[in-house]
Amino acid sequence: MDHFALGHQTSLSRRRRRNHGHARGQGSRVALAEAGLTPTELDLIILATVTPDTFVPAGACWLQAELKAHNVPAFDVNAACAGLGYAMVQAAMYIDSGMYRNVLVIGAETLSRITNYEDRTTCVLFGDGAAAVVMTASADASRGMIYHSWAADGRGAAHIIVPAGGSRMRPQPCRSPSTCTPSA
Repeated sequence: MDHFALGHQTSLSRRRRRNHGHARGQGSRVALAEAGLTPTELDLIILATVTPDTFVPAGACWLQAELKAHNVPAFDVNAACAGLGYAMVQAAMYIDSGMYRNVLVIGAETLSRITNYEDRTTCVLFGDGAAAVVMTASADASRGMIYHSWAADGRGAAHIIVPAGGSRMRPQPCRSPSTCTPSA
């Protein structure tokens, strides 16, 4: 990708490619440290991503193992650009219900692996990165998620699509365990 296209269309000066596992783990450790929690104090892990290392097990399960947050429920949310927002609303609902107290929410993508760099109109918009937040219960009623509004419009699905990897167009199966394990 040329510098002109990147900087001119997005105001970005550099593009970095990240390893998905490294980015989500690093962000999670920082969020936990800032919250003053250890991984074993988590009640739930939600990872928002459309580029998981694997679909099964969920990327959140790889992260749970990496953090040594054994037996903490973990699942992925696949909602593309809105994924982190969807995951945060889900975390708030679990916390508001009293079911969970400490929820780690991560948005992590390695879109460089699926972006069509020949499509110059959109390739400059997609990159790699991660963000993480720990959401916790509070006795203070003025804290928490104040409002959210969800909507989706599936009519535009054909405009941004990763055609392979689902049941519609299957990926190639793994032939040996050594080639099926994602890199950390």
